Amino acid sequence: MHGKVSSFGGPNDPCLGNDEGLALYHRRCKDLDPDCFYCAVRMKYELITGMPDKEGKAVFQNHLAVKVTNPVNRKSVTCSIVDWGPGILKRIIDVSPGVMKALDLNTDDSVDIELIAKPGV
Repeated sequence: MHGKVSSFGGPNDPCLGNDEGLALYHRRCKDLDPDCFYCAVRMKYELITGMPDKEGKAVFQNHLAVKVTNPVNRKSVTCSIVDWGPGILKRIIDVSPGVMKALDLNTDDSVDIELIAKPGV
């Protein structure tokens, strides 16, 4: 899939409330390490897995990761999925500040994403 990207998470994210949580883990978004490679996929579980949200959520949480590629410089990283939603609006994925830096990305740049099996699963 191809679409736009933005960053999220970590203690310095100005768009997050102090108690805002993650859809897939019982943690606060502000507690995420901004240097780690994580993402929020902005599409419903059912659209990708073909399963109802409850079963699709388990697939996302336990079996999938996302390969994010900057199509301009062809740099790629693999991200853990920690959040999802609210469906595709303007962007298809939000990634950690660390991913943005590693791939030389800015908000609203285009990326290619590919769902892959989590390493070791």
